[in-house]
Amino acid sequence: MRMLLRPTTAAAAAACIALGVAGCGGSDGGGGNEADYVKTYNAACKTVTDAVASMQADAQGLQTKATSDPQAAIDGFKTLTVKLLDTFGTQIQVMADAKAPDKWSDFQKSLKDNASASKDAVAKAKSEIEKIKTIQEVGTIGTKLDAIEFGKSKDMPDDLKKKAPACATLAK
Repeated sequence: MRMLLRPTTAAAAAACIALGVAGCGGSDGGGGNEADYVKTYNAACKTVTDAVASMQADAQGLQTKATSDPQAAIDGFKTLTVKLLDTFGTQIQVMADAKAPDKWSDFQKSLKDNASASKDAVAKAKSEIEKIKTIQEVGTIGTKLDAIEFGKSKDMPDDLKKKAPACATLAK
């Protein structure tokens, strides 16, 4: 997934957050409908993937502003990144509310157990973004965000990744 995010500085800032979204959320596990679960996860992951792509496209315009109007570029970057983080936070909750079928209940339980850490990480990332004052700080924010702990959950099962291709993209 990090390869998806490398083209722009703005996307680099989102890298660790996107990694966390691929494994956030959770229900008590077991008994859910597989088709509904897959649909919910794939839609949440697609929403995140689309938000990253949108941010990358919008960030391209900010690169030209960086020389002529650095403050406008900084403000634009902060707005785009906070919007992306808000999307992640929303999708974390969508995933947290999903009811897993029995075969993925252990995975879902591990995600639920880490859901609050993921939400806290999104809040901390937004706080770090809001602290940016200079173009140089924009260039280093990816490192700061990478250091934020999203909790430790199980990897997404391969069969779920196959059935929810948008999640497979994020989990790379």
